[in-house]
Amino acid sequence: APALQALVEIDLQGDQLHIRHSPLCAEEGHSGCSFYSGLLEGLLAPLIAPAGLSIFPVCCRSFGADDCVLAVSE
Repeated sequence: APALQALVEIDLQGDQLHIRHSPLCAEEGHSGCSFYSGLLEGLLAPLIAPAGLSIFPVCCRSFGADDCVLAVSE
């Protein structure tokens, strides 16, 4: 989370990461959530067995949500 907080405002709620005011997801229908997913996978994979790590978007600002939300599971 600290590495991601250098880029955007985040809030960790259980196994969901809420990204507030994502500059990559501002245009309607153009999601940047895959960037954040890839960044998190790159940061977490050395700490967790990569096959056991799953990060996927739950909702995105570019499709009308208030925040981008990524689910993270091991």
